[in-house]
Amino acid sequence: MSLPTQVRLNRSFDITKLQSDLESALQKFKALPQAGPYHDGSWKGISLRSIDGDYKNPVAFVEGGLYKDTEVLSFCPYFKEILDSFSFPISTARLLFVAPGKKIGEHVDVGFNWETGMVRLHIPIVTHEDVMFYAGGDRLCWKEGEFWFGDFAQPHKLHNQSDVVRVHLVVDCLVNDALLALFPVETVADIESQTTITRHAPAVDVDDEVRSQCDGIFRLPKSMSPLPLFGRMAVENNQLQASIFGVPLPFGFDAVEARKFKYLGNEISLVKGDERGATLSLFNSKTDKTFAIEVMKDVSFLTRAYIIFQKTVVGGISWLVKLNSRNQQRWKKITGNV
Repeated sequence: MSLPTQVRLNRSFDITKLQSDLESALQKFKALPQAGPYHDGSWKGISLRSIDGDYKNPVAFVEGGLYKDTEVLSFCPYFKEILDSFSFPISTARLLFVAPGKKIGEHVDVGFNWETGMVRLHIPIVTHEDVMFYAGGDRLCWKEGEFWFGDFAQPHKLHNQSDVVRVHLVVDCLVNDALLALFPVETVADIESQTTITRHAPAVDVDDEVRSQCDGIFRLPKSMSPLPLFGRMAVENNQLQASIFGVPLPFGFDAVEARKFKYLGNEISLVKGDERGATLSLFNSKTDKTFAIEVMKDVSFLTRAYIIFQKTVVGGISWLVKLNSRNQQRWKKITGNV
């Protein structure tokens, strides 16, 4: 037995409205290259929801975070209607474009699987029978207006052999009962017979005292990072968000109890706190290790100076990583080796 590579979901969408909103989006916004070394830069996208609410942000981040609608949805009422109608949490939603003759090389999408409870769904908007789309060795022949789940934890690739720009609305979301209700009952039973399906429950409300105590600056424990790394922690929308200075993407932990936050195999508990800060306990179930994290309301002048240095260094490294990815794409474009 093997997990299903593709499943058509119990819903469909108006093709005319989809393509009308697509035209509106393209009139006002520019599609930009997506991240990844497995294409030549011609795989492009426009974000409808992103980690920071910027339509130019191509990052599909899976470690939590407070995702926001982008301004594109202000001009695309049908796309917004679709996303607002879903009763499962959405992280990113993107319009993704593959031009005629272009390829996306074989790769896997790390973090998207039933055990993490994070999956990727597709709504084809413009496609063609000569688009060669494969996952896990199976060809995915999805038609415009349909709604599909694809198991992109399996190796997948695409070659657009048609003369049209292939466009899909791609939605990354958390699994809950409402999402699973879109699947055939027998398919869910088949999946559960082979692996664990993580169902994400709604976050509980966080009171003002816990919210205040968890707001401050923290340093990663030495056992997690030998180099000093500082970050900011805060509770927003019943989610504990921790971001390392210089790294633009936060880690998000949903509140599961009054003083406990969880994301996948990581659990953070508020041990004690007062007006000066808090002591948190981070437990990682995979390593079976517990780390203590101190959250401080104020830090010394030297620490603040170091934080400025850290932002510069870490930000520079992030920039170099992006530059390297872009150079790899350019090289593939020159050589045609995707």
